[in-house]
Amino acid sequence: SGLKEASVGTESVQVATSEGVKADVGSELYVGAQNVQMNVVATTQLSATDVSIGAAGDVTASAAGAMELSAGTMTVDTATDSTIRMGGDATVEVGDAMKVSSVSSLDVSTGGKMSSLSHDMDVHVDATLSASVDTLVFAASDDATVSVADVMTLNANDAAINADGDFGLKAAGAASISSDSLSMNADKTLAVSAGEIATITTSELELSASTSVELLTEQLKVGSTRSMEVFSASSLDATTTDLIVSSFEDTTMSAGERATVTAADVTLNAGDTLDVSADDTRVRNSGVVDVFAGESTRVTSKDVTMSVGEKVEILGGEEVKVTTSSLDLSADTAASVSTKDMSMSVSGDSGMTATVGSTTQLTSTDVNVDAANDVKVSGLKEASVGTESVQVATS
Repeated sequence: SGLKEASVGTESVQVATSEGVKADVGSELYVGAQNVQMNVVATTQLSATDVSIGAAGDVTASAAGAMELSAGTMTVDTATDSTIRMGGDATVEVGDAMKVSSVSSLDVSTGGKMSSLSHDMDVHVDATLSASVDTLVFAASDDATVSVADVMTLNANDAAINADGDFGLKAAGAASISSDSLSMNADKTLAVSAGEIATITTSELELSASTSVELLTEQLKVGSTRSMEVFSASSLDATTTDLIVSSFEDTTMSAGERATVTAADVTLNAGDTLDVSADDTRVRNSGVVDVFAGESTRVTSKDVTMSVGEKVEILGGEEVKVTTSSLDLSADTAASVSTKDMSMSVSGDSGMTATVGSTTQLTSTDVNVDAANDVKVSGLKEASVGTESVQVATS
């Protein structure tokens, strides 16, 4: 024993006791050796205010059973790479918050299923986020919002969007849809709205509506470079303030039964020929009928009947000529013929007969009666000739 220092110098020291060895060191215990080995059959207990383990090489801790590490706070800091490997399952439970950060890259891989359950989840990527999966299923019990500051590109072999409620697609700029074929179905209503111009360009366009089609616009223009066909199985109604129909060549209008034109005024202009063909032609007018021809007017018919309720007036600027095999003029009240020069000629052997019911009066400056054969004047009751002088000459 020594009050200050005690030393034992030997090649080896072996201490064996049946109960135990107790070393009570007041200040410091130092063990210096090349190798230190402790074999404990039961339990090893280490209790200290601070414990520090420093190794110039490796530190290995192994346990045949379970290993439990408990601390107020824990920091694991490695200068190079680190590997944590579990042969079975691993559970990491964090009482408050957990943060995983990596300066270069973070790889998470699993051979089975990966589940993430959280109240809120935020993923912030400064550069690029890449996800590669065999099958992707994304389910949101409430709302899902995807915000992209620049360009969003979706590449898929087939893409299907199923919405049990409403579906809205809004673009502040321009929207473009390009496809080999596009089909759009709406069970109730399909509304297409364009603030300025809606353009449909295609080689063929088919529009089919089982009930009705309604088109409302301020100005409508339809142009066809070749032909245009409009078909209505029942009826076709066109209502407008002004209607102008122009044809560069021919215009044909066909009606299976009847064609009716109703207007306050109707004007028909033909630059060359106006041809009207019908089995029966009827013109009904409650006012005045005017027929004007710059050159001549010709009416050809098998029979012509003219019936006038009040007055018939025929005006010929130079000549009025009536040629027929038989002419019958009948006036119930009076007939008046007024002319500057009048000539009447009857050819053939028939002669001319004038029958007057009451009185015949002939007034003229001179009256000449010239007969190739006989002249007879007879009166059943009385015949009188009143004149200043009478001259009768016979051969």
